[in-house]
Amino acid sequence: MATVTGLTAARMKIIEDASVVDGAVITDNLILTKFNGQEIDAGNVRGPAGVDGEPSPVADWVIPVLLYNWVNFGQGYETAGYYLDRKRVFIKGLIKSGVMNTTLFNLPVGSRPPLSFIIPVLTAGGPGSMEIRDTGDVVLGSGGTNGWVSISNVSFRVD
Repeated sequence: MATVTGLTAARMKIIEDASVVDGAVITDNLILTKFNGQEIDAGNVRGPAGVDGEPSPVADWVIPVLLYNWVNFGQGYETAGYYLDRKRVFIKGLIKSGVMNTTLFNLPVGSRPPLSFIIPVLTAGGPGSMEIRDTGDVVLGSGGTNGWVSISNVSFRVD
């Protein structure tokens, strides 16, 4: 019998038939449906409430010092900011009027990526780029104009 990625066709059929494809809670029990149509009663899922754990810490946005004449766009748009949530940094904001191809702000140690990377950003003049360096420098790269620059929707892991 031929093998497919190290498994025989017969073994693959057994795995396929055992795969759960659906589930529902019926009278407090979890009923799972396998690929072959067989149902499994996985037991009661509505037992007594457990002990509540500590809630996840809610991170506060840090407002960075903007450099090279960059300022927040204002007019009700998001201000520039970042926060660290466990091992992920998030960046947001709409900024304007600074010097192109310069550092927007610097991320502190602990909020820097392990390796530098470049991402696309939207600007008033079209697409541009932003580099987030392992030194903490957040640099607006080439492309676009400084009428406004969106630095939102950026996140990355830190080690």
